[in-house]
Amino acid sequence: MRKLGESKTEKNKITKSPYNPNFVEKIKRSAKSRGKAIKTEDLWK
Repeated sequence: MRKLGESKTEKNKITKSPYNPNFVEKIKRSAKSRGKAIKTEDLWK
């Protein structure tokens, strides 16, 4: 491996993420949102 100039850490960095980028962005946006408060009286109307 050293003769090729590639180490194990470099090889691991090349691998692609198994997660869908659109899904990850959606989760990040939802984590930043404040959400809504609903009164329990209004829950079953």
